[in-house]
Amino acid sequence: MSLKTRIQSKVILWIWRRVPDCAEMARLSSRTMDHPAGLRVRIQMRLHMLICAWCQRYFHQIRTLRRIVRSTEARLEYGARQELSQDARRRIKQSLASKP
Repeated sequence: MSLKTRIQSKVILWIWRRVPDCAEMARLSSRTMDHPAGLRVRIQMRLHMLICAWCQRYFHQIRTLRRIVRSTEARLEYGARQELSQDARRRIKQSLASKP
């Protein structure tokens, strides 16, 4: 094992001992979506994600899902405010009345 590899391994182990484990990272990732984390927690999370691709992916996935849900909610709220025209209401009533 080269010196560079040994140093990298020691650095990763040093970081790993000082950051939350993956289960805690999942909780922190969810919690930080609603409440801002302190500086220490943000640093710990960032260090963890430097050495854990799975937690990094998870964080990006929940952030993407949150963005999608928010945009969908906004579109649903906008759509709920719009009313059907009288003609559209009449056609729906006719369609429902003609069904057995």
